[in-house]
Amino acid sequence: MPRTRPGTPRATGQEWWWTHQPLRRCYHRLESLPGSGSLFAFLDPALASAGPVPCTTNRLEGGINAPIKRMLVNHRGLPGRHRVLACEWACYMKSAKPDPYRFAIPDDTTPPAHAETDEPLGGDAPEPGTSIEWTDLHMPVFNT
Repeated sequence: MPRTRPGTPRATGQEWWWTHQPLRRCYHRLESLPGSGSLFAFLDPALASAGPVPCTTNRLEGGINAPIKRMLVNHRGLPGRHRVLACEWACYMKSAKPDPYRFAIPDDTTPPAHAETDEPLGGDAPEPGTSIEWTDLHMPVFNT
């Protein structure tokens, strides 16, 4: 077994080792990290000089990735390739000018004619990545 696990003390040629070596490793890391400045770095007062520090660093899970995760949960019976296409569809529909006919219809068919403007986005138009969240428009309706 030591040859298959090169991190074990026996594989490195040691004659003895600590009984709780992972615990000792963790203890020594906790001893050295505060001095290096990487543990509890959020307590540094210089961070607050740029503005308020957000209360969480996980904006991706609730905002950007949530519709993709919901898509995968709601359609969990799809084969792998179809799951990838469903995620691509969700991301594409969040783009600045989504055209579902161009994305969904094969190349040999022509999409229905619709008005296109060559005017640049401006004013109230969202920039890429800042469009309205799907959940903002579709709230659950409860029958009371």
